[in-house]
Amino acid sequence: MKYKTHIFLFPCILLWLLDVILTLAGQSSKYWAGNFSGAKELNPLFLWFLSNGPDIFLVVTIAYILLLVTLIFLVPLRIAIITAYIASIAHLIGAAGWLLQMNLRMAGIILTILLVISVKIVLDKEWQKFKKACFYFMVLAVSGVTPKNCTIVN
Repeated sequence: MKYKTHIFLFPCILLWLLDVILTLAGQSSKYWAGNFSGAKELNPLFLWFLSNGPDIFLVVTIAYILLLVTLIFLVPLRIAIITAYIASIAHLIGAAGWLLQMNLRMAGIILTILLVISVKIVLDKEWQKFKKACFYFMVLAVSGVTPKNCTIVN
């Protein structure tokens, strides 16, 4: 049985993408007219990039996600999973914040609740797969059996 950390990247990348799309969609018409000083973003670092223009913001956020993915593949499995979970939750909070402040009224609240529930379900399923893979691997390792098809890889 093989278990790869890239499975944990799926929700992380989707939430990052949703956060970036909602961040750009949440900017005012003045921002899109060229007044970048009116950028809105809670993260001070990304606010600085956003206030220098959407093109710079996009380049930096793409570099950020590529760096995050690379880091997750390079670090040990436990650290990779923790990192992917933290990034997923951070981008969930970012996306939910945008949904709640976009004047969608009750629809924004409902979408936020559905997003949180969906992310919880996906992360729980990934965590259960990981625990199951670890359990089988440990049982086989303790019993001294190490078949070729039973490894947890990074």
